[in-house]
Amino acid sequence: MEDVPDEIFDDFETSETETEVYCHCKSDDVADLIECEGPDCKIKFYHIRCVGLNVSIDDGPSDWVCYECLGHHKPTVVSAFTLEKAKESAKTVVLDSLKTIRSESFCKPNDKFSDMLTVTVEKLENSNAANDNCEMLIMHIWPSVIEGDNSKQLISTRLEKKAASFHQIRGSADIKLIFISFMDNLKIENYSDRICRLVLQFLLQQLFQELMKKRHPIPSTSGEKTSVLTISESEEQALRFTAGYICRKLSRHFTKYQRNPMHAQCRDIIKNFKISESEVDTRNLLSYTKEWLILVNRGGLFSVSDSVYMFFKEMEIIIRSNLNRASSSLHVTKDELHQQIEDSESVNQAFMELMKDTESDDIKLYLLNKFITCWVNLRLKAFSNVFMYIKKKLENSISRKSQKSMRKELNKEN
Repeated sequence: MEDVPDEIFDDFETSETETEVYCHCKSDDVADLIECEGPDCKIKFYHIRCVGLNVSIDDGPSDWVCYECLGHHKPTVVSAFTLEKAKESAKTVVLDSLKTIRSESFCKPNDKFSDMLTVTVEKLENSNAANDNCEMLIMHIWPSVIEGDNSKQLISTRLEKKAASFHQIRGSADIKLIFISFMDNLKIENYSDRICRLVLQFLLQQLFQELMKKRHPIPSTSGEKTSVLTISESEEQALRFTAGYICRKLSRHFTKYQRNPMHAQCRDIIKNFKISESEVDTRNLLSYTKEWLILVNRGGLFSVSDSVYMFFKEMEIIIRSNLNRASSSLHVTKDELHQQIEDSESVNQAFMELMKDTESDDIKLYLLNKFITCWVNLRLKAFSNVFMYIKKKLENSISRKSQKSMRKELNKEN
């Protein structure tokens, strides 16, 4: 098998600039911008995440050109849900959250709690007196919603930071005062402090969840499994073999540069991905993926554990979903594929299972990106080779003699 080229470890750098108009998503976020080098570009600056790039930021010049300057259609991007948009729909979000809480089964046995929610919903629907209080609730929760958004971290780390920030906010004195003012403006009297605190905590939890859904919508066509993708047994066996190849390649790479402390730790982590020959022979639900590996193994193969195999399978499903949509060529960039895999919850869950004994988030993120880069490069190279092979085979399917005789027949008919 041909080695993965060293270029897969290269870092690409672009520039960061600020202007008054940003991107086609029209977001107010000024972080992580890349400049279009097109001479007549109308927007000029784009968010890296919106154009599907996976690059680092530097002060050097950029040679990137946007979709419109290249004559391509603008990609469909969901506009960012900002604080301003959240404040515009503050009353609706609070009202929907209260209705959701009221419909939950745990509210029905508690008559006082249920009555309190019913009265609050009715008065909020028929009054605008508490609109400012709704906006204040949103504004106080918002920092926890955007916590870690602009940081290059694993999804699990970002979610942990959001949760920690939210739990600090929900227990603050300011949020309690805002809710008391909210109840006073709605003229809800004779309410129990205990019930009031209970409503507040459930409301904050539901508001946080609603804002998170709007700010970070679950992707439907960005690489996650939207349809059942079948992988044959022979393909799964090849997948397991290739997963071991990637692990061995990275292990050698980190060993070569083991003077770097991070590389030394990554090498030790990958060593634990390998299983012994006795473990390979162990029978379980994934034993069918090892059959070909057992036949060809003469003692030098890197046999990966089932958890490692599942991690690579999750990456393969995302790549395959993009390749299957491309009937004649790949309609997604390598950087877009990388970002889709990195943002995938299924990939992150499988990867975190492998990293459960590793504490450093920097090492986790670094190693995840290395695996993604290697796998994407390998799969796209294989895809391009097969595509070119099929294309050449179709072009050469008719010989010159056959072409000449076909011309004669056509000339006779004419």
